[in-house]
Amino acid sequence: MMADTYIKIWDTYESYFEPLSAAEVGRLVLAMMKYKSSGTEPELNGNERYVWPAVKRDLDKDAEYIEGKRISGKAGGSSSKRKQNEANASKTKLEKEKEKEKDKISSSSCCETTTTKPIEDVFRENIGKLGATSQKALAKYVDRMGDELVLAVIGKCSDLGGSTWAYVRKALDEAESLGCKTADDYRRACPIGSGRNLRVSREMPSGGDWLKNATHRRPLIKKDA
Repeated sequence: MMADTYIKIWDTYESYFEPLSAAEVGRLVLAMMKYKSSGTEPELNGNERYVWPAVKRDLDKDAEYIEGKRISGKAGGSSSKRKQNEANASKTKLEKEKEKEKDKISSSSCCETTTTKPIEDVFRENIGKLGATSQKALAKYVDRMGDELVLAVIGKCSDLGGSTWAYVRKALDEAESLGCKTADDYRRACPIGSGRNLRVSREMPSGGDWLKNATHRRPLIKKDA
């Protein structure tokens, strides 16, 4: 009989799940279970796709650790002890890397390199090119709004087909003008699809309707020279 398998939900995952909705967390956990049991790569379309690479890395390293532990249990004498030490070292390394990943995702320190580089990478992967001037502008938005909210805006722009910095900047300005402080605030204020296909409508063109009384005007008569 095959032994039951399981996936580990580490304490550090709280910072991974925090910016996600309940549905996105659910899809991510189901993807983890399927990947653990069959090795099948998930097709994720929501914001959970930004977290998946870090989660997949943890699953792979945890599998390596379990395999090392299994092998060391079969071996005997000094060889078994050596493999156990290697497995323990691998586990310690995994825990340290997880702490680094947690700091990378959740940190909001004033260091621009730490806070903005991951978001710049997300922008390039999901929107497109980002020039030096745009990088500085993006960093200022992160300082004011926080990386969680900025990532949510980038995610929505990607879902709507945005492909330029100007498109994302307009959405960031909109989020600020609406007073959004968190990703949840933004999702409630600007659900995907809202505000699209809107057009400016005027009852009267600017400058007045100069054709309105055209039929009542006196015709122009050319005077004889």
